[in-house]
Amino acid sequence: MQMKIKLYLQRCKRFFDYIIARFSRKTFDQDKLVQARNAFWKAIDVAIKNPETLSYKLSELMEEKGYSLKQTNMLLFSLFFAGIDSTTQSLNYAIYECSKDVNLQNSVRDDLQKLEDWPLHEVASDVESIQHIILEGLRIFSPVIGVSRVARENITLVTTETDNKHIFHKIKKNELLFPSPNIMNRCPFLFPDEPDKFKPERWQEKKVSILSLPGLPFGGWKTICPGWLFYQKFMQIFLAEMLLKFTLKLHNTGEIKQTGSFINKLSENIIVSFYNHQ
Repeated sequence: MQMKIKLYLQRCKRFFDYIIARFSRKTFDQDKLVQARNAFWKAIDVAIKNPETLSYKLSELMEEKGYSLKQTNMLLFSLFFAGIDSTTQSLNYAIYECSKDVNLQNSVRDDLQKLEDWPLHEVASDVESIQHIILEGLRIFSPVIGVSRVARENITLVTTETDNKHIFHKIKKNELLFPSPNIMNRCPFLFPDEPDKFKPERWQEKKVSILSLPGLPFGGWKTICPGWLFYQKFMQIFLAEMLLKFTLKLHNTGEIKQTGSFINKLSENIIVSFYNHQ
C-alpha cells in the first residue's frame, strides 16, 4: 500500500507540473483563435437556419422554453465542441480495449444475443456488460484530464501520509480549483484492485451510474453536461452494433499520450481489424 500511495503522489506532482508548464510557457496565435471562433459560430448560424438540422429543431424547443438565441448557441457549442470530441476519444479507447480481450467481446455478444426485444437501439441500455465497458473507459481514460471548479464555501481537506502524518489543506470560498479526473479515478484508495488496469468486471454487483466516478467526467446533478445523454446513448448503440456484428483483432499495442489540448489520445501506431462475426 505504501508503494501505491507513493506512485499516486508522484502522479499528482506530474499533473500539476504539466499545468504550470502549459499556462506559463505556451503562447497562442491569437489570429488563428479568432478565425477558428468566427468559423465555428458561422457554422452554427447556418445550421440553426436549416429546418433539416438538429440545431434548427433544438432552437425551436429552446425558444418555446423562453431561451434566447445566444443561450441556444452556447448550448450548441457545448454539445458539439465538448460532446462530440469526448465521445470520439472514448469510443477509440473502448475499441482498443475490446480488441485486446476476445473473452470480453464474446461475453458482450452473448448478453446481446439473449435479448428478446428489438430494435437494438432501444434495448442496448439494458446490457450491463456494455455499461461496465463505458464506465470503466471513463474511469481509466477520462477524455478531459483537467477541469476547473470554484469553491462554494470555506472547506478544509485532510490527507494522510504513509507515516500517518495529517496534512490540512484550507480552501477559501470562491477560490479556483483544478481537480484531475484522471488522478481521482485511478486513486488506489478508491480503486484498490489494480487501479491502472482496464477491468470492466469491477463494476459487477455495483450500481452503474455516471455519478459512481469520483472524477464526475460530465459533472453531476443540476449542472450535469447536457451532452451526457447523447454520449451515453451513442456509446451504447455503437458498442452493441459493433460487438454483435464484428470480431475485433489488435495487431499492435500502443500507448496513451497526453496532448496540449487536455485530451488523452491513443498513439497513432495502433491497428485494429474488424472481421464479420460468424
